[in-house]
Amino acid sequence: MFVNTFGKNLRQARLALGLSQQQLADMTQLSQAAISSYERGERHAARDILRLAEALKVSPQWLAGRSGNTKKSNAVKTIAEPLPLDGCSVPFEFDWPFTSVSPLSYYQLSEAERKIVEDLVQSLVELHPRG
Repeated sequence: MFVNTFGKNLRQARLALGLSQQQLADMTQLSQAAISSYERGERHAARDILRLAEALKVSPQWLAGRSGNTKKSNAVKTIAEPLPLDGCSVPFEFDWPFTSVSPLSYYQLSEAERKIVEDLVQSLVELHPRG
């Protein structure tokens, strides 16, 4: 049961972020074949589950299909929460900083486009340093 639930949750979280198997593989330094075999339930992920959970911004317990608290207890609320995605029950563990852009929309941008967004935000932060 662990493997099937893990594979289902892995796929659900990956798709909720709009990531391909190859993109997730690149983020976690795993192969696309490994991601595929995890999702199909052909491979156990005990040693990779923390790295996958971190990349997908979910708790390792949720990803593994275990019950219990899936949110970090020390989570701090920031400016905005991500809007719930239709049909998405992935318990993401981060506070989304954008009020008008969903995580799915952001992660559907290409890596180059996400870099442009990051550079723009960094420029704005540098223009308005904290005092």
